[in-house]
Amino acid sequence: MIPALLATAGAFDACDDEDWLSAEHVRVCPDSACCAIATVPCVGSLQAAVDLLPGPVWVEIGAGTYSESVVVDGKAVRFQPYTYPARWVDAADAEVDAVLLQVLGGATVCMDEINMDLVAQRAVRVASAALAVHDSYWSTRFAASSADGALPAFIEASGSDVVLDHVGLRGRGTSFGARANPAIGIAGTRLTLVDSSVRDASRVIDGGLSGGTAPNEVVLAGFTEFRDNLALGYSNGGGLVSGAGTLTIEGARLIGNAVATFDSTPTRSGLIRWRGDVVLRDAVLVDNLTPTGAMLEWLGSGSLLAERVDVCGNSSEGLAAEAAESFVLLALQDGDTAVVRNSRIVQNDGGIVVRTAAAAEGVSIHNNAILGNRAPYGSVVRGSAGGFGVEGPSTSTLFTNNLVVANADLSPQAGGLSIATGVTLRSNLWWGNSPERLVGTADPSAIQEDPRLVDVDVSCDLIGPSDFQTGLPSFHGPAIDRGDPASVPGVATDRDGTRLDIGPFGGPYGPADAWEDADVDGVPRLFDCDEGDPTVGAGLDDPPYDGIDSDCAGDDDFDHDGDGHRPTRFGGEDCNDDDPTAFPGATEVPANGVDEDCDGWADEGDDLRGRGCAHLPRPGITSLLSRRSKEEGSWSLWSR
Repeated sequence: MIPALLATAGAFDACDDEDWLSAEHVRVCPDSACCAIATVPCVGSLQAAVDLLPGPVWVEIGAGTYSESVVVDGKAVRFQPYTYPARWVDAADAEVDAVLLQVLGGATVCMDEINMDLVAQRAVRVASAALAVHDSYWSTRFAASSADGALPAFIEASGSDVVLDHVGLRGRGTSFGARANPAIGIAGTRLTLVDSSVRDASRVIDGGLSGGTAPNEVVLAGFTEFRDNLALGYSNGGGLVSGAGTLTIEGARLIGNAVATFDSTPTRSGLIRWRGDVVLRDAVLVDNLTPTGAMLEWLGSGSLLAERVDVCGNSSEGLAAEAAESFVLLALQDGDTAVVRNSRIVQNDGGIVVRTAAAAEGVSIHNNAILGNRAPYGSVVRGSAGGFGVEGPSTSTLFTNNLVVANADLSPQAGGLSIATGVTLRSNLWWGNSPERLVGTADPSAIQEDPRLVDVDVSCDLIGPSDFQTGLPSFHGPAIDRGDPASVPGVATDRDGTRLDIGPFGGPYGPADAWEDADVDGVPRLFDCDEGDPTVGAGLDDPPYDGIDSDCAGDDDFDHDGDGHRPTRFGGEDCNDDDPTAFPGATEVPANGVDEDCDGWADEGDDLRGRGCAHLPRPGITSLLSRRSKEEGSWSLWSR
């Protein structure tokens, strides 16, 4: 359990600047230079500064390199540089499993702008205490292995409150050991990372952030990033984040991480593997690798909400023993609820898998874009039957308002986009999938039309919550205003008040800024190619030949009839830019008085050209073909 002390006073609040203005100060310097002008007590070591006063103690550190281990037990201490840089490194004779800083017995430690450089030691151990670190950078040349492989490289916390705010944790080694360690290990702890990063940690097991089985409260927020980390994947743990309790990932990015396996049959090694309540919101999971392709494995025991999540370019190791999957909902029990909405699952090895061990309370998958995924056994949402389904007795799974486009099922088995019983499907758009078949429960309201998406093949490097152009249904396509209003209880419209669109921007949970209308032209940013010009927006009038794409159709403003040819007056060859059937090379329709192929001849087929007078009227028919000559003042009449 998390101590009651921390439930009322978290590390964020305890380290507020205002709370420390009256604290006693101690200055630390490696020599006497900065102590000469000190008006506060001055000592030569960090531990001496901590022990000098009863606390709370504000320890100001002079420029220098400090190589000592410190214990803070039962008091409040703030570490902050007096002069820069202040660097805390390993002691030369330190034991492998030693720790630079231990925070114990209900203590509160605040660290601002303190950098650490580790070789053999770990940075911090926190036990029944609070730690807040701000604006700091910690690196390690390798994460040293311990006898049981359980100790983390950077932070070990139990029964504590830990906050990392603008903190970088970076490993710099690539060697493997028989047993390896996570970057952060927690048990019964409240852990918050804000605008922080964990990078290049290459010797981790059970995740870069390992929570074990004890309940934790974990928040990854702001621009927090896990990038280029490598997990060994010996067990069922997550590659980066594993544990139980509550997990909130909001705005964070997980990019370029990998889970390796040394087993012939890969274990279930999701990048995120969690039991308990999970919220993923405005998160990005891009270009990661796991044995099964799974980015999220949720084990139930609560509720899951995945909202506006971009899952792009993730892959599996291609082992046929396991089907590749992206979102996996495992062992759902009575009372569990899961919602995946307004997310983009694009170009991955695998789509969404739902497995229920009992009748879950409800699984809702709506307003997502599932585009260009591929998998050995089902590419969209699959159960044991193949492409799309639910394993187990669930009778309350809803799959609605989703774009399911250009996915490939590589399985030799029949399946494709098969649909197991117990799943309700409404108003989904299916197009270009391979194979394009719906097996099992039919989708009575299925839309099978080209969705005319924008930038389906965009690089995953560009995908993000504010990248509206990836997987965007065209304003002129069939996904607009075609969603099922009943799929979102109590809400029947998009943010602009129109009927629900199909896809990730439809409904009330699409990104709010996509529906803003800054230039007040009645067209939201989502469909406005120039939000600074009120005369430009999808659906507005587009006067031709002014060089402005006023209706955001992406067409040639100098090709009014849209036949692919500009008129002659603008350097083209189109003789009639008001008629889309008239352009060079078009099929000439005889006897209609129109020059369709723009060769200067109306009503003349190719069979009449070059035949002298064959085009003239037949004998016996008289025609008045010429006009009165102004020069001769006479009429000319041809007759035969």
